[in-house]
Amino acid sequence: MIGGLQDNGVVRYDGTTWTTVFGGDGGPSAFAPNGTTVLASNDARGVRRSTTGVTGAYSSVLAQWAFTADDRTAFMAPLGISKSDGNYMYVASDNIHRSTNGGGAWTNTATSSTNYIEQQRKTAIALAISPTNRDKIYVSTSNIAQNTTNDYLWVNGQPNILKSTTPSTTPYASIKGTLPDRFVMDFAISTNNDDSVYVVLG
Repeated sequence: MIGGLQDNGVVRYDGTTWTTVFGGDGGPSAFAPNGTTVLASNDARGVRRSTTGVTGAYSSVLAQWAFTADDRTAFMAPLGISKSDGNYMYVASDNIHRSTNGGGAWTNTATSSTNYIEQQRKTAIALAISPTNRDKIYVSTSNIAQNTTNDYLWVNGQPNILKSTTPSTTPYASIKGTLPDRFVMDFAISTNNDDSVYVVLG
């Protein structure tokens, strides 16, 4: 097991002992289907990877945007790994960051990237990948973003829910429909039909 603890880093459990992997604000983590590639994260889109399992060494694959572009990412950027092809990994800020080689290289890594999921400073707060289609993703966005360097607060429209089957082509299509203006905190995609999706509203 591996998971993030706010203010208390990322911790792992090897079946016997809990150990700190790295410090800071611990965030989302995920295993690839092979069981040996693991992503773990800090706040502001900082992502690290182990290729030798949960007890392996972790190296940075996506740098933090804290104090440079932290209004371009949620406090914790959501991440996910495709169950149908573990080489496909996603991390979402206001851009989609995708790896097709198991986390070795990522798209849209620079703070100058304009490949917005919806628009600049509408940051992703949850994402999910179809269990059968590595290119079908669902993502929710927040309409509120804060820059901690100068204390700017950005408010852009309303929270949204979007879907894509061509992740490198943005912006994504909204599927919000008549859902209320609430934050979508999590998704669950049906294993029988990846167009059937359950959402949790905050």
